[in-house]
Amino acid sequence: FSTFTPPSAYTYKHLMAVHVRVRSPSRVLALFEEMQSHSLTPHHAHYNFALLAITQFGDLPNAIQRAQEVYEAMRLSGHRLDTRTLLALVHMCGLHQRPDLAARFRRERSLVP
Repeated sequence: FSTFTPPSAYTYKHLMAVHVRVRSPSRVLALFEEMQSHSLTPHHAHYNFALLAITQFGDLPNAIQRAQEVYEAMRLSGHRLDTRTLLALVHMCGLHQRPDLAARFRRERSLVP
């Protein structure tokens, strides 16, 4: 029997927040995937941190696709973008000449998922 307490969604939220702050997007995304592999359900903050991490890799060719995947999962879970994440996504869409996607993010933010 072990005294190890498995990490909770709360633990992952704080770890992801720290790695967003120190601009370590690959670690944020690894933590996001790890928590899901431990059958922990991501909450609003987890999705926003994952999306912020993707925008830190915003110049990569698959960044838009990955952002859309995480965004769709977020919407299906009943969560909405916060202002900081929305602005980062809109900026990334501008880098990739995707005003259509930026408009969708803005429009759907005000809709109930």
